[in-house]
Amino acid sequence: MTVILRLLTVLVALEVVGAVYWVSRPSQEVPSLVPPVSFSDPVYESELRELSANSKPADPEAARQLAEALVGHGFYAYAEHAYRRALTADENDMSSQFGLAFCLDRTGRIAESTEAYRKVTAMEPRTESEQNLPLFASYSIGRNLLREQNAEAAEALFRQKIRFPPARYQLAKLQIRSGRAAEGLQTLGPGLDELPYSLGLHHLRFRALQQLDQPQRTAEAARLVERSAYLLPINFSTDLVRPFTEGYGFRRDLAVIDREMREGQTQSAEQHLLELRDKIGERKIPQYVTVRLTLGDIYLRSQRANELEQLASELAAFEVRPPELLLWNAGAAAFQDRLDEAADYWHQALLIDPDMQVHMNLKDYFRNQGDAEKSAWHSSRALVLQGRALYRSNRPEQADALFQQAVEEDPQNAEGWFFHAEMNHDLGNTEVARAAYQKCLEIDPLHGRAVRALGTLRDDSP
Repeated sequence: MTVILRLLTVLVALEVVGAVYWVSRPSQEVPSLVPPVSFSDPVYESELRELSANSKPADPEAARQLAEALVGHGFYAYAEHAYRRALTADENDMSSQFGLAFCLDRTGRIAESTEAYRKVTAMEPRTESEQNLPLFASYSIGRNLLREQNAEAAEALFRQKIRFPPARYQLAKLQIRSGRAAEGLQTLGPGLDELPYSLGLHHLRFRALQQLDQPQRTAEAARLVERSAYLLPINFSTDLVRPFTEGYGFRRDLAVIDREMREGQTQSAEQHLLELRDKIGERKIPQYVTVRLTLGDIYLRSQRANELEQLASELAAFEVRPPELLLWNAGAAAFQDRLDEAADYWHQALLIDPDMQVHMNLKDYFRNQGDAEKSAWHSSRALVLQGRALYRSNRPEQADALFQQAVEEDPQNAEGWFFHAEMNHDLGNTEVARAAYQKCLEIDPLHGRAVRALGTLRDDSP
């Protein structure tokens, strides 16, 4: 789990209540350019006040920068006020016009938002970063039409912009939802040629084939959904807001740490985490938890039991007990040779979420205990998880080698047999697939996906 995702998870629950009020306030009620709230991030508050002080009526760039800082933390009504100031100084500022439309959109004023987006489509980009804004604005108008339940107008607009992959997706979705599955499949075709492993497009194709009552093709579509990934963005809010979110306050530090963790710069990430921990101090804010969860990852990898126990104690004092604590407790126990205690924690962790490394830990534990059967059981489950990851990265041959190894180690692993069957079905080895599906159902007669897949193979028999 990345640092930013962890932060967002913690923030969601805390921000919803406040956001309902502050985000929905109409712009004419905004008394100043800085929201009169208690900020949980003192660094962001200081930067925001400085941006506000520097924002002059004749300086569109400064006003836009302030607006972006406000958008990044969800203060859409205040950002709207700042964007309007920027447009007063420069009515041709496309970035500010799009930002204004976005703020109107996010505060639920759909008709005003649509009109503001239309102004974007009539403007000329002046910078490279603005080149795609007219297209994004047209697409956003289409989504607004859907929110107003004007599907006919939305469909016409998406058809006009069909070369834009998200518009093609929305058009196909409308066609399928309105019972025109055959049209939807035709619309999806070029999109799947361009993005052959798009999860969104394959899911729509699956629904269309279900509607057309084509069991064999539906089953094939379901397997493609399994191996696809999120490749087609259909909502630009996240992409628009992310750089503004990561540009200020504690979140800027967390974005740097997230990049360092992904790039394997663990030592640098740890140093930055400790500096951020000192900045936060004892403030009971979401970043207090996020910093400690990320430090816990580092301490777990480097087998630092004392630090893990200290972090667990700090989170307990904060009255937060995330699932990661089970892995920390297991790690601390294992590093101090309290292996039975560690195994207990690993078993508890598996009840929450299957994890390849936890299965591998238990494989080693039971092997050292002389329990070959349980060791093989966990090894087999770890291999299935590893194989599924390879399958999702479109390497079915390599994935199948792991699934075969999984069922060799534990012949009673129904999931291993199922995915061994799936790989061979994809690779065209029909008889191998049929036998593997049957073996899966001998072990688990209620395995629904195996029942459906085997039925499809039988229907396809000469």
